[in-house]
Order: sequence, then C-alpha cells, then structure tokens
Amino acid sequence: MRSLQTKIISLTICCTLLAASITLGVSYWNAKNVLHKDSNQILNLLCSNTARELNETLHSAEQSVNTIHNFAIERLSRTDSSLFTNKEEFTAHVDEMREIALNVAKHTPGVIAFYYRFSSDLKTPSDGFFMTRPEGRQGLSDTPFIDLDMSSPGDTEYLLQHDNPAETLFSAPVWFNPYYKTSLSTWVISYMAPVLLGDTVIGTIGMDISAGILQEIAGSVSVYDTGYPVLLDNDNNIVYHPDYPTGLQRAGYLGELKELMDLLIDSIQHPDVARYSWKGKEYLVASLFLDNGMPFAIVAPADEVTMSIQTLLTHLLLASNLLILALLPPLIYRIIRRIITPLRQLTDASQKIARGDLDVTIDYISNDEVGLLAESFRQTASALKERIDYINGLAYTDSLTGIGNKTAYNETVLDMDNHIKEGDASFAVVLMDLNDLKKMNDTFGHEAGDMLLTDASHIMKKTFGPEALYRIGGDEFVAVLTDGAVERREELMEHFRDEIAIFNRSPDKRYKQELQIARGTTPYDSSQDKSFADVFRRADDLMYKNKQEQKGLGTG
Repeated sequence: MRSLQTKIISLTICCTLLAASITLGVSYWNAKNVLHKDSNQILNLLCSNTARELNETLHSAEQSVNTIHNFAIERLSRTDSSLFTNKEEFTAHVDEMREIALNVAKHTPGVIAFYYRFSSDLKTPSDGFFMTRPEGRQGLSDTPFIDLDMSSPGDTEYLLQHDNPAETLFSAPVWFNPYYKTSLSTWVISYMAPVLLGDTVIGTIGMDISAGILQEIAGSVSVYDTGYPVLLDNDNNIVYHPDYPTGLQRAGYLGELKELMDLLIDSIQHPDVARYSWKGKEYLVASLFLDNGMPFAIVAPADEVTMSIQTLLTHLLLASNLLILALLPPLIYRIIRRIITPLRQLTDASQKIARGDLDVTIDYISNDEVGLLAESFRQTASALKERIDYINGLAYTDSLTGIGNKTAYNETVLDMDNHIKEGDASFAVVLMDLNDLKKMNDTFGHEAGDMLLTDASHIMKKTFGPEALYRIGGDEFVAVLTDGAVERREELMEHFRDEIAIFNRSPDKRYKQELQIARGTTPYDSSQDKSFADVFRRADDLMYKNKQEQKGLGTG
C-alpha cells in the first residue's frame, strides 16, 4: 500500500502536470493568436512603407512635370497666336521653358529625360526640346539639349507611338507602363501632361524616369529569410522580381512561372493578407496598388512568418520537461510555486498582448529554465513593441517636420467626431498656411523650401506642442487643441504671433525671405457644429481672411 505522502506527492505531481499543461496550452494559444495577428500587421506595414517610398518617387516626377506644365500654361496664356509664327518670340519661349525644366529636373530622383513637344498642327519654328542624361553623367546641368527633328522615322517613341500631340488619347496627365526607350538604351517609365489652351492642343510635356530606381527601391526590401518583393505594371508584366530584377513581360510567363504568377496576381486582388499554396508550401501575400495603378506585393513563406511561434513552443516544452524532472518530493511545494507563479505571469502577459497591450511586465527573474522562458517572452514582447512602434512612427509621422502626418490627422479627426457623437467633445482647431512656399521653392530650390517648412514647424511646436500638430498638405498645418489649451487658445495665438516676429528679427535666420504664416482658430460649438469638418471650415475661413490681411500688410 502506498503511503499518504506518496499519494499526496503523486496527486500533486499529477495536478502540477495538468495545471502546467493547461497553463502552457493557454499561453501558447494566446501567443499564437497575437503573433499571427501581429505578423500579418508587420507584413502589411512592410508592404505599405515600401509602397510609400515608391509613390514618393512617382510623386516627385509628377510634381516636376506639373510644375513645368503650369509654367508653360501661365506663359502661353499671356501671349497670342503670333508666338507660334514669330521665330524670335517662339525661340525665347522654348529657351525659357528649357531653363525651367533643367532646374526642376535637378531635384527629381531618377530623371533621365525631359521633353516639351509642340503639336505639328501649329507649324511652329521648331518642335520643342528633348533633354537627356548622357550615359556616365551625374547631372542634367552638363547634358546638351537635343532639338527634335520630327521628320526622323524614330521620333514617334517620344510620344509612345503618337505622331501628333493632337492625336494623343489622353486629356489629363497620365502615367505609362514601363517600356524600353531605344534612344536612351534603357527601361523607363513615363509621365506626360497635355498642354491645352481651351480646345487647342499646344503639345505635351513629359518626363522619363529610370525604371531602375523603382527596381532598386523594391529590391532593397528584406523579407524574412526567403521572402521577396514583387513589382508589376498595369498589365501584370514583371517590373521587379528577385529572379527577374530588370523585369519580364507577361508573354515570358512560361511553365511553372506562369502558374506561380497566376497565383500571385490572383492574391493581389485580395484586400487583406492572402494565402496560396505552391508545391505543398503555404505563402502569405501582402499587396496594394501604387498611386499610378502598379501592383506591389510582399511574398513570404508562412512557416517563416510564424517561426517565432514555433520557437516559443519549443521553449515552453523544454522548460516543462526540465521542471517535471526536477519535481522531487522534498521540493514539491517550492517547485510548484516556482512553476505556477511565472507561468501565470506569462499567461497574463500573453493575454495582454492578445488585447494589443504590449507594455507587459514579468517580474520573475531566475537562472533556471522558467527564468529563461520568462526572459525569452520579455524579449519577444519587447521586440514586437519596438518593431510596431517603429513602423507606426514611420506611418504616422511627417518625415520632414517630425510632427503628425495626414494619416495621424485623419485618425484624430475620427476621434473628435466620435467625441461629438458621444456629446463630450471639447476642442479647438488652429489652421495654418505657410505663405510663399512655392515662391521660395521656385526661387531658391526645394532645399530652401524645406528650411522654411522646418522653421515654421519649429515655431508651431514651441507654441502648441508637437503632439497637437499635423502637416496635412505641402504648406498646410493643423493644431487640434484639447483640455486646457482650448481655453488658452487666444493666449497661444498671441504667443504664436510673437514667436514669428522674434524669428523674423533673428540674425540667425538662414534666408532673407520673411516667414509668414496665415492662421485661423475657432473652438467646437455644439450649437452649430455637427462634425469636425464644420469646425475646420470656420477655421479655414478665418485663416483665409488672415492670409488676405497679411498680403495687404506684409506681416507675419
């Protein structure tokens, strides 16, 4: 007959094993759920951040073309039709636009060609100009300009097979798919804008940027161990793939590549992280469309994404086996306490992580296996928090000024609208617009414009605090005041005016142009405001009046 002590020890061991099994199971289940969710989020954020970088390159080219286009329209609107027959006037116009295009192109990443072509219907003295970056050169400043001879048989490529701008199939600025440009001996992606005066087609302004800059950005992404990025064009031709870094047309999708690309293209249509199986292995796909319609995707093997779960499970099983071997009768009570306490902390911590709270605390510190498990869990939670905080910082912060960007602002607007619906809203909106930013950019370049923006944002942060500020446009800023700042808004606005005046008088100012910031502020009024947008509109009206006053008085 077994002794009572033996029975108690046996029962304690069984209960311990059962409790440990349940605790380990709950911990693993919760950790698996939260890690699976966070893995999808990290994959989506990685895709989103890379797409944002690709979009910034495209937007830079768009802004450059639109700048030249606006200059052309402004100049042409001030002339009459004699410009197109008067060789001297026409040449002066082309030369001026050539200089403007050259200055703009210097600040455009990846530009290798810039052109301004006139419609043959106008019978102008020349057909425009075509600037290119000669092979081996670093800048456009030393690149000779080439006047196009439209009688040459190969010139149709400059309008993508359209011989006459009047016959182009687009009436607004448009991106074209990447194509091989024989005159430059390289793959390019073109952005073109038609030059129209009323119903008259004047011509086209366009820019070619190297497809290589998009391939370089896409190829710089590191996706786990064997994952990879894929960039396609609007016809699902490969622009970048690690196996085809310089692209591949869809006609070349043969054999297994065609099957694999069909799976990938089908997954790209999925709004969330999609899954597909290939040769018995599951893959995750996070994707979105760039602003010009090109699909971009991140592909990663599912087992690599969930590797942290497998590591955690291994640690849990190893720790439990070692603890079972250590359950000697004289140490049952102590060992049970040493097991249950940290496991409960791990369970609580994993449940907090599952609810999205990564600020978990695990007090248990020891050199035994459970201590190693707790330390591993602490490191896992800390790494997840650091990674997510870093990615969220990139997603919600304006890179130039360090304040909230449009995405962060939109979330604040939603939050304020929810407070309005719940009847406990109390806030004020300060809308600010930086005067003469375009003049600064056009006169001294975008680096000078960036200095103007950073100086303005610095004054705003000193006045309203960085947590309340958002940059919602190129030269537009918003401060959303809450709590005590709402009642002190007039005092803050006076302080803001004083800070601008102090800055403009400062001998350390890096440019001669006076800093002027138009502003308007108004608080939320429950009697007339149904949404945040209503408060914004009233602040915008006040800001516009202030802008008119500043233009008349020339003050900050």
